Amino acid sequence: MKIIHCADLHIGSKMDGRFSPEQARKRRQELRLAFHDLADYANKNGISHILIAGDAFDSDHPSQDDLNYFFGTIKSHPQIQFYYLRGNHDLDAFPPEDELANLHTFIHGKWTYYPLSEKTVLAGIEIDEGDKDGYPASLSLPSGTTNIVMLHGQIGKDIELTKLAHKNIVYLALGHIHSFEEFDLPGGGKAAYAGCLEPRGFDESGGKGFILYDDETREAEFVPFAKRHIHIETIDISKCGNTFEITGKIAPLLQKREDIYRIELTGKRQPDLILSIPNILTSLSSKCFFLNIKDKSQATLQQPAQEQDNALLQDVFARVEEDGELDENEKADVLATIQSALAGEEVAL
Repeated sequence: MKIIHCADLHIGSKMDGRFSPEQARKRRQELRLAFHDLADYANKNGISHILIAGDAFDSDHPSQDDLNYFFGTIKSHPQIQFYYLRGNHDLDAFPPEDELANLHTFIHGKWTYYPLSEKTVLAGIEIDEGDKDGYPASLSLPSGTTNIVMLHGQIGKDIELTKLAHKNIVYLALGHIHSFEEFDLPGGGKAAYAGCLEPRGFDESGGKGFILYDDETREAEFVPFAKRHIHIETIDISKCGNTFEITGKIAPLLQKREDIYRIELTGKRQPDLILSIPNILTSLSSKCFFLNIKDKSQATLQQPAQEQDNALLQDVFARVEEDGELDENEKADVLATIQSALAGEEVAL
């Protein structure tokens, strides 16, 4: 029997930190659709159990629309059994108005057990703040069966693996960390974070999806599932003399129109380079869903020629040079910005 282990859906995330209003609206809808698409995937592949290891919602008080979508997805897939353990983000999320026969939940501070088959048992508990150390002691699992335990929390903070050792756990299905990670349990067994189905910010780059667990082979396979991926790329602009050349180096990195990219500029900028990030974004924004450029390059500190007839620039240079609170790179950045402004260039603050 194969079982889907997913987590951290974060339905209802605002998604408006960097995106335009239209992009944010689209990403919010895509987070909802990811869960529905997952249920469809399970249905098409004959998978009858889905474990949701916490943070189905992004808030303790999700909107009615988000609640309807989540519980509506469960109701519209009656052939699948859903096991929903709330996490730190959705600990007080509302239950559905109608009782759903295929939705199985867990409670604070007390283990709940569900038989998934004659030889497979699922146990879960919503970790209580006041009992982070005590809950492993009350876990009781039979030997000789495939015992799956579901928890939401951070290993080393909320979850001590050594306290779960020798508890007959075969697979520990975890939620809270937004990337796929796998561990060996002390005393035998495996533990894994499924990660999230869809990435939301630049701290969630890399593959996103779910885990497909086989209770016969006791193997866990990560399955990429995200509609969009977040890429973080770095380019050295030390040899670029203008914004056009930088744009030319970035363009080949934007391989997938549906994805999200952050480009980090590194290296030491040439003294006469006037960097216009807004112009780069305007030129390349149509090549992907969203583009962010982060300037980590170093400006070259160059004193204006003495014969230059610009008393203001000469005075500013002297003041910046005498500033004891700025390091050399910060001084160069300040002067480069001022020189760009005086040259009539658009300055990104």
